[in-house]
Amino acid sequence: GIARLDAGTAEVTVAAGSTFFFIQHAIDPLGLLLPCRPTNSFGTVGGWASAGGVGLGSMGSGPLRDHVRRLEVVRPGGELQVLTPDDDGFEDLFDTEGQLGIIASLTVALRHDDGSGVVGVVFDDLAAAAGYVGRLFDEQRRPSTVLLAGHTHELERCEGAPEGEVLLMDVPAGWTPPDPGEYGAKPLPAGSTTWLWSRRFFPMDNPMGPVFLASEALMPLDKASAFVDRARALCGRYGVPMHAHCHAVSGDAEPAILVLIIFPVDPSE
Repeated sequence: GIARLDAGTAEVTVAAGSTFFFIQHAIDPLGLLLPCRPTNSFGTVGGWASAGGVGLGSMGSGPLRDHVRRLEVVRPGGELQVLTPDDDGFEDLFDTEGQLGIIASLTVALRHDDGSGVVGVVFDDLAAAAGYVGRLFDEQRRPSTVLLAGHTHELERCEGAPEGEVLLMDVPAGWTPPDPGEYGAKPLPAGSTTWLWSRRFFPMDNPMGPVFLASEALMPLDKASAFVDRARALCGRYGVPMHAHCHAVSGDAEPAILVLIIFPVDPSE
């Protein structure tokens, strides 16, 4: 649950087992947003932080650790420790999946809702899409979320859309992004854009049956398109359907892409 919510400082202190859906529901009336979050709204903030904390929102905000102001951690010996970003070992807790200690609570800095709109475009291939994402990284102002949602033949409700790789981004109010047409992109129909954006929290939703997350890899931007193309080629060779879901990630290091390779399953086959 929520231990403390301060609208003045735009900070919230929550138990590690709180879900992102629960937190966002509590802060919505204040016009506040989580800086970044996973595609699974019912994941827990402590678990996601322990796994690295990059996903939706990480283009503009970077990883979750950049917005955590305080941690309560239960160490392997059972002692409770309070850590802030100035303490040694603070950052080590964000990608070690609980091996150095179990996160018990977090204080997270929130961001204000800037009233952004959504733009959807289709690129001929992933290399062109990655080139455009690289251009966005060069901008002083940039989208909060840039999502490569997959190829149009992998996605629902893309009838009438140009064939290719779909990119969705939330554009801050008052900002005009670089023209994706310079990279050969074509507009995604408004209906498809709205639908796919509404489904950004459900990349592993499959009405035919279960879905398996095959891999989750963070890699340099210039390596992502070759990685996904290779994965598609391997899956195609063995007749295995797959879906690639990619998030642009900023931070202290070079521009990166979080690539999720997902296997949908049809039990009738």
